[in-house]
Amino acid sequence: MPDNSPVTEFLDAIVNTGIQGFGVLPSAEKVAEIHAENSPNTEAAIDSVIAWRSGYASITGFLTGLGSVVTLPISIPASLLSCYALGANTAGAIAVLRGYELKEDAVRTFILLSILGEAGVEVLIKTVGANASTKIAKNIIAQIPSKVLLEINRKVGIKLLSKTSEKSIINLTKIVPLVGGAFGAGMDSFYVNACGQTAKVLFKPMTVKNVNYQI
Repeated sequence: MPDNSPVTEFLDAIVNTGIQGFGVLPSAEKVAEIHAENSPNTEAAIDSVIAWRSGYASITGFLTGLGSVVTLPISIPASLLSCYALGANTAGAIAVLRGYELKEDAVRTFILLSILGEAGVEVLIKTVGANASTKIAKNIIAQIPSKVLLEINRKVGIKLLSKTSEKSIINLTKIVPLVGGAFGAGMDSFYVNACGQTAKVLFKPMTVKNVNYQI
């Protein structure tokens, strides 16, 4: 992500925290490793990741210290940031289990799409086209042009944040419909489960070739 806009920094913070982990939250790679070692196959490991991460989301006070350590250019409640980070952590672990490289920009973008839940799939379809979006796979995800990734990131930022004043304060009532109201009581397991289910769709295990991405 080449620009230094507040929204880009905000998205980077979410993805970085999800991938690297924080405090009691292990890195995405470590989460994948733990569940792979205790599951009979990859798909079982993925389901296990989603179940355990969803369980964490229901624990009141989980990662409450995150907001005081992660510096953001935009004001956001710690509970909301924690949910996003846990969703990104879940998606990142699924990406690892499916064989993707977390350092790739395209993978980071797909993690962001995952934290939108079903809305993330809609953003992908509207950006790259229905045909291309159904053929996303390991051997071509890195081929998505940078300008397409930037457009997707921009749309994710718009979905997550709503500027309601000149000070760019987050309007929590306009967070994507899937997670609307999920943060009123703090961490929400339904939201994290949705992130995981979306990641299963986006990070496909199959491979295809010759997909043309356009915006």
